[in-house]
Amino acid sequence: MKRKKILKISILACLLCIVVSYITMPLANQGVWKAHAATSLSKSNLTIKQRTATTATLSMSKVSGAQGYSIYRATSKAGKYAHIANVASTTYKDTGRKSSSSYYYKVRAYKTVNGKKVYSSYSNVAYVSSTLKKTANVKVTNQTNGRKISWNYVSNASKYNVYRSNSLNGKYEYIGSSTTLSYTDMSADSSITYYYRVRAYRKSANIKYYGVYSSKIKSNKITFGSINGSNNGSNNESDKNADINQDNQSSSTSSNAAYTQEVLRLVNIERAKEGLSQLTTNSTIEKAAYVRSQEIKKSFSHTRPNGSSFSSILKEMGISYQAAGENIAYGQRTPEDVVNAWMNSSGHRANIMSKNYNKLGVGCYIDSNNVVYWTQIFTN
Repeated sequence: MKRKKILKISILACLLCIVVSYITMPLANQGVWKAHAATSLSKSNLTIKQRTATTATLSMSKVSGAQGYSIYRATSKAGKYAHIANVASTTYKDTGRKSSSSYYYKVRAYKTVNGKKVYSSYSNVAYVSSTLKKTANVKVTNQTNGRKISWNYVSNASKYNVYRSNSLNGKYEYIGSSTTLSYTDMSADSSITYYYRVRAYRKSANIKYYGVYSSKIKSNKITFGSINGSNNGSNNESDKNADINQDNQSSSTSSNAAYTQEVLRLVNIERAKEGLSQLTTNSTIEKAAYVRSQEIKKSFSHTRPNGSSFSSILKEMGISYQAAGENIAYGQRTPEDVVNAWMNSSGHRANIMSKNYNKLGVGCYIDSNNVVYWTQIFTN
């Protein structure tokens, strides 16, 4: 019992000495002791999220109690790391980088105690390589189903992102991507001049790499002229026949080919909305549709002037088919007008949206009075 009492007295005496020592030590030393007792920030984990031609985007894991993060960069793993920024958030975009250079990063968390910054240990080193090269030889051509953008292969690219603007120096918005060396912009309006640019993309070690943008490529609008017409009508042959009558003044011209290509493009846009496959064309079925457009001037009917069915033109052209349909119209002034007319008629729309067809020939005939006659021939 006596020994226990002596032990208690000894412990209390030691504690008293510690307290007295702290009270009597210089104030500066007390601050250091307090600082050491109050810190102990854990280190952050650093990852690279994205690399573009001029930037690298960093992400740090959040450290409890940290007020910010100091970021350091080097051009080699064992090289000298220069301090480049202090940030309060857990993300940072390092700008002004060179696309052909590799970079190494590390961070450490910090907080301020008694007016002094206290740091955690350095994080792991995160590495990002040079990014993909510039996409070259970009070209744009008008197709029947849109504007086709093509380019050269970029080493290590897994796909290519395509961007579009209404002006040369305007905002370029992402419109789609392709794993091949071309992309067809089916949403392009034929009456608008566009500008395109492309950049390569790949993902490696969970880092998204975006290449150097291509040069900006101009794609001129498709110009339609003007003609006059009236007493428009349209008809089709399908399971449900239908007629349309409407009045119209003024129409188009310039190039019949531009007209027929635009009709096919607009039709494929409507089919895409319903998740249907795209219709394609060829010179033979287009010729058949053009002959029918000439014939409907003489007899606006699915029966040809010689009394045979419209489908007999397919046999004459040597076109094999299992199913066929036809839409006809006259007087509409533009491809947009005639497609809208057909889409607003249940019978015509049924042909356009049918799953039974994979080919479409479009015919456009303009007579001496500048009246436009339209034909669509569908086959499989």
